[in-house]
Amino acid sequence: MSSWKKAPDFTEKDTEGKPVRFSENLKGYTLVDFWASWCGPCRRENPNIVATYKEFHDKGFNIIAISLDKKKENWIKGIQDDKLTWTHLSDLLFGTVQWQNYTEYEQFQPII
Repeated sequence: MSSWKKAPDFTEKDTEGKPVRFSENLKGYTLVDFWASWCGPCRRENPNIVATYKEFHDKGFNIIAISLDKKKENWIKGIQDDKLTWTHLSDLLFGTVQWQNYTEYEQFQPII
């Protein structure tokens, strides 16, 4: 998927296991953030994303985070520890075919 193209619609589960349809949660400007609790670069960038969200959310900026985690407890802990207050979705099956067209897995590095 290249920049400035409409993202494909999909349904994925939120942190409570409820299905969420992507297209029904687009409001204003929406950043789709692919991340994982074990991804060092992702976690280091989260404070900047939190600050941007706080600054621009009232002006129509939103985030939908797609986690590539496999373990729910790690995913939830990452959300809580990094104070990520927006919509979070995951199938908890890192590497599924659904996301292979939208991400470049080699960019993720586990936290050591």
